[in-house]
Amino acid sequence: MFDKLIGSLFTKANKRRERRYQAHTRDVGRLMRLFDKTIDALTGSRDTDADPFTAIDATIGWRRLLDAKPQVKALAEMVNEDTLVTAAEKYSGYRKYVPAFLETFEFKATGSKNPVLAAVKVLRDLNQSGQREVPADAPMPFRSKQWKELVLEDGKPDRRLYETAVLATLRDRLRSGDVWIERTRNYQRFDEYLLPSADVTTAAAGLPVTTDVDAYIAERAKTLDFRLRRFVRLLTKGKLEGVELRDVKLYVAPLPAITPPEAAKLDPTLDDLQPRIRITELLNDVHRMTGFADRFTELRSGRPHNNPNAVLAAVLADACNLGIEKMADASQGISYAQLAWTHSWYLSDENYRSALATIINAHHALPLAAAWGAGTTSSSDGQYFRAGPFRRLKRN
Repeated sequence: MFDKLIGSLFTKANKRRERRYQAHTRDVGRLMRLFDKTIDALTGSRDTDADPFTAIDATIGWRRLLDAKPQVKALAEMVNEDTLVTAAEKYSGYRKYVPAFLETFEFKATGSKNPVLAAVKVLRDLNQSGQREVPADAPMPFRSKQWKELVLEDGKPDRRLYETAVLATLRDRLRSGDVWIERTRNYQRFDEYLLPSADVTTAAAGLPVTTDVDAYIAERAKTLDFRLRRFVRLLTKGKLEGVELRDVKLYVAPLPAITPPEAAKLDPTLDDLQPRIRITELLNDVHRMTGFADRFTELRSGRPHNNPNAVLAAVLADACNLGIEKMADASQGISYAQLAWTHSWYLSDENYRSALATIINAHHALPLAAAWGAGTTSSSDGQYFRAGPFRRLKRN
C-alpha cells in the first residue's frame, strides 16, 4: 500500500501541474503576443537607429510591459516547478500513516551507514520527539541534485520537502532491492530468495551439467569451436540450405510460408463466424463457466469477493496495463476505492495461480482440448507484457 500511495502521490502531482499550466494557456498566449510586439519594436528601432525605449513606449507601453513581469515570472516558475514541490502539497494527507509505517517495519540494507536508513531514522526521531525542524546535518540520500537544492533552498532542510523526498527515495530503494524489510514476502533480502546453502549440494547433483565452473566453460568452448568450424566448412562448400556467402556478407533466405493457401482463404471466413463481444463480457462468460474469479480470495479471511465484477476489473487492469485509476473511470458501478482495495487484498501470486489452474482444468475438460495433446507444452510469440507490479518468485 505504501508503494502504491507514494507512486500515486507523484503521478497525481504531475497531473496537477499539467492542469495548472493548461488553465493559464490564455495568459501564455497573451504574453507571447506581447513578447512578439516587443521584439518587433526593438527590431524597428535598430533598423531606424531610433531609441528602443521610446519605440517600446510608443507601440506597447512601458507600464504595460512592467505590469506583465510578475505574470511572466509566475508562469516560468510554474513550468519549472519540480514534481517534489507539487507532491509535498499533500503532506498532511500522507502524514496520517507515515509515522506508523516507519515505526512498524524494520528496514535493512547492506552496510551500516546506508544514507536512506539514516534518513528514515531522522524521521523516526522527529516523530517520537515531536520536533518539527529537520537537523541541518540530516542525510540527503537523493539521486537528484535538484531535490537536494530544493530541500535546502532557504539554507536549512524544509520538513515537508525533506520527508516527501525521503519517502519517494525509500520506495525506489525497496523496489530495486537495495533496501529490504525483515519478515516480508515481496521485499525480502535478495539472498533470501536463493536456495538454502544446505540444499545446494543435493540440488546440484541432479543438474544435467557439471557443477565445476572451469570444466563447464571449457566444455562449452570446445563445443562452440567445433560447431563454428563445421559451419564455416559447410558454408564455404555451399552445403547450407538457404544460407550463402556473397562478397563477405552472409545471406539467409527467408522461411517459406507453411500455411496452405486453402487455410489462408478459410481464415477470414472463420473470423466472420466469431461473435463480436467486449473483453469484459468475455471475462464474465469465462467466470460463469469456470468460477475462476472465486479463486481470488481475501488475503486475511480467505473468503471470495462479494462482487466478482470488481475482481474481473482489477485483473483486467493488470492484464492490459491500464492501471487502477483509468480502469475505475472506464468501469460502471465500481469506484476507485473499491478497485484499489480489491487489487491490494484479493490479487496475489497464489490467487493468480489458483485461478489459472481453474481455467486450465476447464480447458482439459473440453473435448477439443484432446486434439492438441496432453497440454504439457505451449507455444508463445515471445512478446513481453508487464502485468501489474513486479512480483519475485518465492524461495522453495
